[in-house]
Amino acid sequence: MKIITANSLLTGAPIYWAGTGRWSAELSEALTIDPADAESALQQASAQSEIAVNAYLVAVEARGAPVKREALREAIRAHGPTIRPDPGRPDPGRVPACLPDQSPDQSPE
Repeated sequence: MKIITANSLLTGAPIYWAGTGRWSAELSEALTIDPADAESALQQASAQSEIAVNAYLVAVEARGAPVKREALREAIRAHGPTIRPDPGRPDPGRVPACLPDQSPDQSPE
């Protein structure tokens, strides 16, 4: 089975072909397509260039979850990069779990 995914032209977010000219931001709403019909469905989805860009097919299991290497790639597309979500300096009021609790007015011994 296959699904079609693309990026929203307006936001860049991943979107999924839900069939009949409809796109969804939810993977659970993606239309599963028989492999024999996948190329024609991809052409139909790609024709909506005012909504979606860079449409492509993704192999999925019967329940709709991406398979093999596609699973990791699609998880990164849907949830963002695999780096720390809070780069930069730590919040001075937040003490990392690996350090003893110290308030800003206390100096280490």
